[in-house]
Amino acid sequence: MEEFKKYIGRWTQENYLEGFELSEEFLTIVTDKKYTISYLDDQKYHVVNYWDKQGLLLTKRDEVSKWRRFSFAEYVWMHMLQELTEMGVSHQKVVNAIRTAYGIPEEPAHLEDTMTEQEKSYYSTPNDETTHEEFGRLLVSSMLKKSALALRIYKDGTCKEMWGHGEYLFIPDPSRDWDFFIQVSLSEILSKILALGKFDSIMLSHALNKNEAELIEHLHNEELTSVSVQLKKGKPVMFELTSSGQVKDVLRLAEHLIEGRYESISYTTNGGKKAAFKKTTKVRLENE
Repeated sequence: MEEFKKYIGRWTQENYLEGFELSEEFLTIVTDKKYTISYLDDQKYHVVNYWDKQGLLLTKRDEVSKWRRFSFAEYVWMHMLQELTEMGVSHQKVVNAIRTAYGIPEEPAHLEDTMTEQEKSYYSTPNDETTHEEFGRLLVSSMLKKSALALRIYKDGTCKEMWGHGEYLFIPDPSRDWDFFIQVSLSEILSKILALGKFDSIMLSHALNKNEAELIEHLHNEELTSVSVQLKKGKPVMFELTSSGQVKDVLRLAEHLIEGRYESISYTTNGGKKAAFKKTTKVRLENE
């Protein structure tokens, strides 16, 4: 029994380190500024230019080339701004709340007593570089955990993460006595981007498993005729998807993949190929 415990302890530590390395590698991919506005063709140039002038973006023009390059995290950020526009909500209040929550650099404890006033100011003031990294970390956590994530902004500027599915995302905070808030679902935005085909091959290989990525590839190549989704709890859901399939169906399928809300999936392509797979979840054992 003792040998088994030692083995489990080593396995747990190795599994944790492997998960940490995977998340850090994924974070590098999510925050890599490699996309031009032409790639993000669902974002209008004049709108992005307006957001830039208003100080709402997390990236600046390159001083040499004068071109902007965006990361995947910033692409999600722009979708969030678009949703706020559609909701008729003040961009600045929401952006300020998120910057305050995630943009303040972590203060190194060992330098606390020796920092200059300038350094103290840096570690107490939000900056876009830190906001960009921490926002990217939120997206990575959501995709790796296969959990729905929303950001809730209260009228006093407090920003709170909401994790879970369905009604759990909208549970009120009893300490706030039904205080007014604005909520943006980051996982829904991720699903929309996946449905649009804007996950490149590297993003797909990290956000989805091999079978899910293959299904999405068939979908975007318009090779699917049908997809059957067996839910974790409930009856199977059938999507009839053809080359002229409804975007709504594609979005629903993307939501299942992003949030892991299925037990098994089977599909058929135009060429008659049939494929089926089940979702498996790795559970990390804890040391006693």
